[in-house]
Amino acid sequence: MKCQRCGSCDNKVVESRDVADNDAIRRRRECLNCGYRFTTYERLERPSLAVVKRDGTRQLFSREKLLKGLQHATEKTSVTSMQLDDFVAGIERELYGRGEPEVSSTAIGELVKVNAFGIPALNTLLLLSSGATVTVAHHGLLANNRGRLILWLGLTILLGITFLGCQAYEYQHAYAEGLKLDTGIFGTTFYMLTGFHGFHVTVGTIMLIVIWFRCLKGHFKPDHHFAFEGVAWYWHFVDVVWLFLFVFVYWL
Repeated sequence: MKCQRCGSCDNKVVESRDVADNDAIRRRRECLNCGYRFTTYERLERPSLAVVKRDGTRQLFSREKLLKGLQHATEKTSVTSMQLDDFVAGIERELYGRGEPEVSSTAIGELVKVNAFGIPALNTLLLLSSGATVTVAHHGLLANNRGRLILWLGLTILLGITFLGCQAYEYQHAYAEGLKLDTGIFGTTFYMLTGFHGFHVTVGTIMLIVIWFRCLKGHFKPDHHFAFEGVAWYWHFVDVVWLFLFVFVYWL
């Protein structure tokens, strides 16, 4: 292994450790000629994998090309080279783990960003459903049907709590895959926007719980329930904001 500074091949390993879930070994080397230290990686040689572009052309998958593109995208951030290397290693494991000789460039792009389906789509369904249930509860209040009011308002609370649980699961999964607050502009945007919205969902859920207990005590009447309407409108606002986030964060 040549020294990057003087070109000498005489060097020694001063530190070795496994990285990327034991898919590679990172070695810190010291040149015996000039004392310069540099890093090398030892990786398992994998079978060839062809990337099919949108125009139908094919080229061999290049880990270095993908890493270089991510380095360019995060060059003005605090993302370290080791974080990027671990992130690319996760993508590489996923691609080769499929056992297919070809993969589309679109599929690689979907691995780089957070997928809009799965948990995000489920959360969208949960919030839209909660908007419907709180509306049914409101109509129950207007009709002085307290059984319907309490039942559907309770369902709204349950849907809100489920949304928060799914959001926490998504955060855990994204963090484990290398998407962190300092992982470039997307990581920052993702956590700030969805986190701020999650905070409002939490506040809205707490207010709904308070209103639910007040309903149990018979505090609201068909012609006197401003507090209920205020919380309901707040919850609808949270729903609408999520629709914008779903498109902006997960699709664009």
